Amino acid sequence: MTPLTGITVTAGQTLGNQNLTISAPGTIQVTVGGVADAFVQAMDSSGRGNQTSTNTTAGVYSLNVPAGTYTVKAHSPAYGQIGSQSSVAVTANATTSLTFTTPTPYRITGTVESASNICKNGAAVFFKDATNGRMIDTQTTSTGGYAILLPNGTYAVSVSKSGCTDSAAPSSIIVSGADLSVSARTLNAATSTISGRVTLSSTGITVPTVIMAQNSQGLYAFDEVDTSASGGGDNYSISVTPGTWTVSARSDGYNSSPASVSAVSGSTASSNFSVSAISGYTRRERKTSTLTPNRGGFVRDENIGDGFEINFPAGVLGSSTDSASIATKETTAIATVTPTTTIIGGRGYEITPKDSNGNKITTLSSSDGSSVAVTMPYSESEVSDAGYAEESLVMMVWSEEKQDWSPLSTTVDTTNNTMTANVTHFSTFGVGGTSAAASSSRSSSASSSPSGSNASGGNRGGGGTGGYSMRGTTYSAIREAAGLTTDEQMKTAVVKEGMKLKVKIGGNDVAFSDVPADAWFAGPVAKVLLAGIASGYKDEKGNLKGLYGPADNITYAQIAKMALESAGYTASEDMKGAPPYNESALNHWSYGYIRTAEDLGLTVYTDGGMNVNYPAKRGAVVQTVLEALRIPIKSRQELEKVKNEETGAVTLETIDRYSDLPPNNQYSDAIYTATKLGIITGDTDKDGNRLMTVRPNESVNRAEVAKIFGELMGKGLIK
Repeated sequence: MTPLTGITVTAGQTLGNQNLTISAPGTIQVTVGGVADAFVQAMDSSGRGNQTSTNTTAGVYSLNVPAGTYTVKAHSPAYGQIGSQSSVAVTANATTSLTFTTPTPYRITGTVESASNICKNGAAVFFKDATNGRMIDTQTTSTGGYAILLPNGTYAVSVSKSGCTDSAAPSSIIVSGADLSVSARTLNAATSTISGRVTLSSTGITVPTVIMAQNSQGLYAFDEVDTSASGGGDNYSISVTPGTWTVSARSDGYNSSPASVSAVSGSTASSNFSVSAISGYTRRERKTSTLTPNRGGFVRDENIGDGFEINFPAGVLGSSTDSASIATKETTAIATVTPTTTIIGGRGYEITPKDSNGNKITTLSSSDGSSVAVTMPYSESEVSDAGYAEESLVMMVWSEEKQDWSPLSTTVDTTNNTMTANVTHFSTFGVGGTSAAASSSRSSSASSSPSGSNASGGNRGGGGTGGYSMRGTTYSAIREAAGLTTDEQMKTAVVKEGMKLKVKIGGNDVAFSDVPADAWFAGPVAKVLLAGIASGYKDEKGNLKGLYGPADNITYAQIAKMALESAGYTASEDMKGAPPYNESALNHWSYGYIRTAEDLGLTVYTDGGMNVNYPAKRGAVVQTVLEALRIPIKSRQELEKVKNEETGAVTLETIDRYSDLPPNNQYSDAIYTATKLGIITGDTDKDGNRLMTVRPNESVNRAEVAKIFGELMGKGLIK
């Protein structure tokens, strides 16, 4: 129905003839490649339309809408956004057909091992592809086995079950055009206990509260506080594996400082918490709305936001003619960070329907497969601050059994800053992000590492062919390498022996005593310095020392920062914010960069096992840079297929093989992709002839890394 607007009502009078007209609808039929768990939405420019997750024929979704023009979107957790098409014209009493093509899925199999049958039976296995905005989970059989279909991508894999703890930080797998058997993961039964009392103003807490525990491997455990416990006894008890855990309490509007607790197998460790008001946050009151189940209706909650709406179809809550109640509330008493998810804004939304007798309704009773459409608002600034792309947002629902957030098929309205999903059961919902924004607005202040050896990026300037804009002044990398500044000097210049690279950084001319202007690497080093991707070594006070260290091996910490800075991401170096999973980065200047790399799912940083101070492997450097810049990584077989855009014919163009790069090397695809793009060539002899070796598992020095970034800038792959 088209809304009536501009209606003026006078007190004590009745205004008649305000009629609403229902026009004959048309139908949009969307075929989504056999995907049965998609959510399909059609919206016009006024935000009106329809949505559904019902498909009586697998992968075929029908929407009845008034005649008009619509934008149609389809999403599923396994595929992310499957498709989006604007300007879809719908005519009354006619069907408009659309088809969205899904990527080819491949069968992924694996096992969850455990000494406890309870842990491996029914465990949740999570797969997250941060690059493509995908997140899906499956459950194990009684023997710990599982199988799932996934499209090509790089996935972080983790497992979870209540009462059990994953034995390691998320691992990484690459699905690339073939079925895959992945390494087993291990769940350990929680044999240790941490208990204590959470108080507010020295008394027992009565508002909903969760206990969150995290260990150095980035593993989590959660439990609820018993808010009915009176007296001075314990009101929480959480089961964990032996080791050191960082524990904190988070309530509705309150939180505590974290405490380090050592848990011993078979024993109970004690830790008490006092919560105080979360700075800048205002608690929202619970709102209760009513509707008649057999008629359905809409529920809105202005305490949550203007965009919050729940659409209950007739009969979805039962056939009763007695009023049911729907309680809605914003809450901060949630697990804000898990191995798979960060809840943006740090708050969730409780939806609690009850029947006329006050009994909770947790699942739907509709016989026709109808579901409830939930629309939630999100803050664009919070999404940006968290470093996520709006289009990648996914509505999450908390699962007690999985002890984690589960994704729902979601469509995002980036104009009105809302997200919509169809739900079939009720719990606490939140806004999660699955892939990072191409550029982050977060800023970073320059500081040195504890040892004064932070030699990676600063704030990145603009780019372009042949010159690099920095603070409004354009410098040629060649000109700077020769220490020259004017066109007249360039016309007659001869680079003299002993001349050093000179670059203007932060308004000051900095001469790099270890970069001769006539060295092969002077130009690339100048490029990365001028672009702000690197700044050179600093002393303990953060002052530049005039040293680049071209012969020094690049470390995992340094390449993380350089890659992220080149892609537009920044991170604080003050060791604040969510800690990285990697223990070696916890008290390191790269703290924020490593956490960002982990959150983005950069392959090298997802297992948390490497020491960030160690030299990075050549293959790891290439993999990290390509993933940070979101350059698609393809297998050698894919790269050899060349499609004629006019005829559609596909021909094979063989790529020369590196003799020391076996197909099963974890960096093989990244190295061949970079080679195909002309970013790297491998080793050469003194005459520049290729030796067809690349030494993927050896270290790489900072001069060679500068050359990689220089090639990327020259090809316009760094903006």
